[in-house]
Amino acid sequence: MRTTLFITLTLIYSIANCMTYYVSPDGIDHSNYGTIEKPFKSIQFGVNQLSSGDTLIIRSGRYEENIKLPQLTQNTDKTRTKIKNFENETVIIDGSDPLKTSWRKQSDNIYSTKINCEIWQFFANNEMQTSARWPNTKAWSAEMWDKDKSSIQQSKDSSDGLFIDEEGGEELKKINKSFKNAIAVMNVGSWLSFARKITEHEPKSSSFYYDKVGNRYHHKIANGSAFIEASYACLDHPGEWFFDKDTKILSWIPPQRIHPSKFNIRGKTRSYGLIIKNTDNVHIQGLKFYACTFNIMNCDNLIIENCDFLFPSYSKRMLKILDKPQPTTFYGNNNALINCTFKYADGTGLDFSGENGIIENCLFSQIDYGCVGGLHDCMVNVRNTKNLIFRQNTLNTGGNSVGVKGGSNGLFELNRVTNQGLMQHDGAAIQVDYDRTNGTIMQKNWIHDHIKFALRFDTPWLDATLYGTNGILRKNVIWNAKPIVPKGDAHFIYNNTAFSNDIVDIAIFSDKKHGGINEKTVTKNNAINQLSGARSSIASVPGIIFSNYVAKARKPHDELSSYLVDPNQLDFRPKKNSPLIDTGTTNLIDSEYHGLAPDIGAYEYGDTNYWMAGYKLAHASLPIPKSNSTNQSIHRELIFQQGYKAVRNEIFFGTKISNMKKIATTDASHNIIKLSDFNITLKKASKYYWQVNTIKKNRQYITGPIWNYTTESF
Repeated sequence: MRTTLFITLTLIYSIANCMTYYVSPDGIDHSNYGTIEKPFKSIQFGVNQLSSGDTLIIRSGRYEENIKLPQLTQNTDKTRTKIKNFENETVIIDGSDPLKTSWRKQSDNIYSTKINCEIWQFFANNEMQTSARWPNTKAWSAEMWDKDKSSIQQSKDSSDGLFIDEEGGEELKKINKSFKNAIAVMNVGSWLSFARKITEHEPKSSSFYYDKVGNRYHHKIANGSAFIEASYACLDHPGEWFFDKDTKILSWIPPQRIHPSKFNIRGKTRSYGLIIKNTDNVHIQGLKFYACTFNIMNCDNLIIENCDFLFPSYSKRMLKILDKPQPTTFYGNNNALINCTFKYADGTGLDFSGENGIIENCLFSQIDYGCVGGLHDCMVNVRNTKNLIFRQNTLNTGGNSVGVKGGSNGLFELNRVTNQGLMQHDGAAIQVDYDRTNGTIMQKNWIHDHIKFALRFDTPWLDATLYGTNGILRKNVIWNAKPIVPKGDAHFIYNNTAFSNDIVDIAIFSDKKHGGINEKTVTKNNAINQLSGARSSIASVPGIIFSNYVAKARKPHDELSSYLVDPNQLDFRPKKNSPLIDTGTTNLIDSEYHGLAPDIGAYEYGDTNYWMAGYKLAHASLPIPKSNSTNQSIHRELIFQQGYKAVRNEIFFGTKISNMKKIATTDASHNIIKLSDFNITLKKASKYYWQVNTIKKNRQYITGPIWNYTTESF
C-alpha cells in the first residue's frame, strides 16, 4: 500500500513539475519569456528549453528553421514530451527561404538574377516550378507520369554508357543544342533508375554518352527510358528554372510572361525541418511541413500525428549531386505515424525502420517521379521492420516500381493502392521479400488501376532458389491490375475477390527457376475470373486448390463482376442468390460467417458492416452510390466510409436539401443503411439527398458533404 502511494505521489509530482512553453513569430527568444502572453520567437529556442515531459505549444506562423531536438533525459515515468500547434492554428515549418532579389531580362522569355545561397527547388506563389528538363513536362502533371510523353525511349542498340533514342532518334535529333554536362535520369536497370552525367552529346544527334551504370546494377536495354535536366540548354518552357551553383545565377521563365517581381519567390535550402536523434517518448502533432520533412534516428516510442508534408523531399540534381533525394526517415522501435499526408515528393515518400511500429491512416500521393535510388527503394519502404502494422493508408500515383515493400511478420490491412510503378518496370503494389514472408498478412486491401502486380511474395533475383513461406493473402479486392503473385511455398491464399485484371487474377507461381514452388500453398474460397500457375497465360496450378469460384473456367465469356452488387460503385458484396453465397469452406482463421457456410470472396452476404480500404478523411466519404449517380435501384442500400475516429454517425435523408431529416444514428460498428428499416420507400425516376455527420469521442461534431443520387426510371 505504501509502495503504491509512493509511486502515485511520485508520478503526480513529476507531472506537476512538467513545464509548458509557447512560441510565436512575434515573440522574443529570451529565458524570461515562453508564456502564452510572452512567447519565444523561434521553435529551436523553445525546444532547447525542454526537459522530458515538457510541452511546447506553437502559435500560427511560418517558421523557416532547421529544428534539432536536444537529447532529453527521460523520467522514469516516461512522460511524453509534446510539441504541437496551438488549438487549430496553422503552423508551417518551411524548408525554403524567400528570395528577395532584382531580375534582369536575358531574352524574350528568360529572366536571371544572382542569389547568395544554393537552392535545389523553386517556388512561385507557393507553386513548385519545374526544374529545366527535356522533354518538356510540367512537374506533377498527368503528362509527367506518362513515360511515353515525359521521357525518350531507349533503342535496343544502346549499351551501358550509350543511350540511343528509339527509332533513329527522331525526337533527340530535333534538338539543335548540346546536353553535354547535363544530368540524364534513366530507367535502364531491371526495376532500377540512375542519374548520370552526360559526357558527350552533339546537337541534332540521336544519342548521348553517359557515365556507366555498371553490371552490378543489372543494366537492362529493354523498356529503358530517360529524361534530361539540370542544364541551361533545357531551359525553354514557361515555368522552368535553372540554377548555376558556380555563378549563383538563377534563371527562370515565368508563366504567362508575367514579370518575376509579381511573384512571391522562394527557394529550398533545407532538406529537414526537424531532426531528432537518440531521444525517446516524444509526441509531435498538428504541424505542417513545407519543402522539408523530418529525420528521426535511433528514437523509440515517438508519435508523429496529424501532420501534413507538402513537397517533403526533392533531388539535388540541380546542384550536380546525383545521390537519391533525402527521404523522410523514421528509425526506432515502438514508433507511430498516424493521420498524416505526404504529397509531391521526388524520392521515397517514407523510410520507416524498427520493431513494433504502426503507420495508420496516412495518405501518400504523387511520390517519386525520378526514382533514383537503391535496390529496395520504393514509395513507402518498411522493409527493415518487424511486427509493423500498416493500416488504412492510401498510396496514389507513384513512379517507383513498388508501392510498399514490407518487413517481417507485418500486417498490411485496409490499404488502398492505385496507379503505382509508372516510371519503372516490374514491381507490385505491396511486395514482401522471401526472407520476410513468414507470418506476413495482407488482408482487406483494395488494389486497383495499377499497371504492375497487385500483391506479391518475391524471391531474390540473384538467387531464385531462395524462397519464402507461410504468408497469408486474404479478403483483398483486386481490379484493373496485374495478378496476385505469391512466389515461394506454403502460403495461404483465400477469400480474395479479383476481376477485370490483366489475363490472370491470381497466379500461383510454379516456375521453380524463378522461385515459384507453391506445392504446399493453399488456395481456397477465392472469387475470380482466372486462376493460373503462370502470370501471363493459363497453366496448371500447383498446391492445394478447392472451393474457388473461377468464372471463366466455368463459362468462357462469364464475368465475376456480374455476381457482385455494383463494383463500379465500389460495392463488391455478392448479389442475392449469387453462387458465391454459402459455397465456401471453413478454416481455422475465419470462424465467423453469415448463413450455412462461408461465402466465396472478400465480403459476406448479410454483413452489417462494409469494410472500406484507404485513408479516412475527418468527415464521412466514399458514398455508395456515388454522388450524382443515376439509374440506381429503389432498393439501394446506402454505404459510406466513416470519418476518421468516428464513434457515431447521424444520417440525414430527403427529397430536397431543405427537407432532409435525421433518419438514424449509428455507432461505428456498421455503415450500411437499409432505408426500408426506417419505413422509407423510394420512388422511381426521383432524386434523393443524403448526408452523414460524424461524432467523435471528444464530442467533436463534423458535418459531412451532401450527396445525391437518382433512382431508375423503369
